[in-house]
Amino acid sequence: MTEPNANLIALIEVLTAGQATQFERIVRAAFMSGASRDDLLTAIEIGRRLADVPAPVLTQACATVHAWDWMETYRVSRRRDFALHTA
Repeated sequence: MTEPNANLIALIEVLTAGQATQFERIVRAAFMSGASRDDLLTAIEIGRRLADVPAPVLTQACATVHAWDWMETYRVSRRRDFALHTA
């Protein structure tokens, strides 16, 4: 099993268990291993369909994914800008 897939499965597991405190760690690890925002949102949808996940937990999971997606996009664009200005 690849690392992004393992992280997506871990996200589904903590979501269905309602362990919201684990979202940030797992979402960050998933992004760092190459998972996309869409991959993570799909994992959340799978978890939602597998268990009766409360709306606040789903909202927090989605917000965590969107926040890390924004941070990753910002980090990549800053690195690209820096490379253009130092070349």
